[in-house]
Amino acid sequence: MKRVIVNKSATGYVSWKLNIIRYLENEAILPYYTFTQSEFIINYPNSNEEAMKKERIYSYQDDDITVNYNLRRCIHAAECVRGLPEVFDPDRRPWIMPNNATAEQISKIILRCPTGALTFDRHDDGEEEAIPGANTIQITDNGPLYVRGNVLLISPDGTILKEETRLALCRCGASENKPYCDNSHQKIGFQASGEVKDDRSETREPHLGGILEIHLGENGPVRLKGNFEITASDGNSTFHGTKASLCRCGGSGKKPFCDGTHRKIGFSTERSMA
Repeated sequence: MKRVIVNKSATGYVSWKLNIIRYLENEAILPYYTFTQSEFIINYPNSNEEAMKKERIYSYQDDDITVNYNLRRCIHAAECVRGLPEVFDPDRRPWIMPNNATAEQISKIILRCPTGALTFDRHDDGEEEAIPGANTIQITDNGPLYVRGNVLLISPDGTILKEETRLALCRCGASENKPYCDNSHQKIGFQASGEVKDDRSETREPHLGGILEIHLGENGPVRLKGNFEITASDGNSTFHGTKASLCRCGGSGKKPFCDGTHRKIGFSTERSMA
């Protein structure tokens, strides 16, 4: 990570801070910036990995809970709308109204969101989101991979980009928000069954806890390192292990696993394949 530290005692600090925040919000790459009592700290990633592109996050707050909505991560799974329509109503503005239910009700519904587009912060001493005890990957028919667990997203150069508990990984190759799904599979008519086309599961009793590292290969597959279980969309077949390479170019004949097709088709993680 590249780090820039500006001391708050510096001349013109206040106006500088406002100008730099406006600049950062227009950057193609989103840095992490934080404030302390004496400093404004900016951490830039060394990589141009798509996961670090500008995010659009909106917050809706009442006295007991803040609901955070990441627009770019939302693919309209609609778990929130079905589960608590009095709070989540896309036909209303604002579409999220946390005053209309208890913090406990809202937090439980948010945990159903498979993409991580919705998160929450409790202000009432209620429980925050717990790290799942198992790392699971659910294949969807003609769509993304839903991942839950204690997840680290890691760039090709080894930088930790994100710590995640819920996310939807693109597997059609066309997302403009890689490695996340952005519903481009619908636009391009992506076709892929939710089957687990592999019988190499480790024979030992599966242990699914611990950290799951998701390594984002440059112009290549997603590589898993850690305990995990992959489940077919119908729930009838599974794969469990500690290492695997998953297709994200959309072309593998062994989906969800990589078979090297990305090299044949010239897949690039720097552009959309639509």
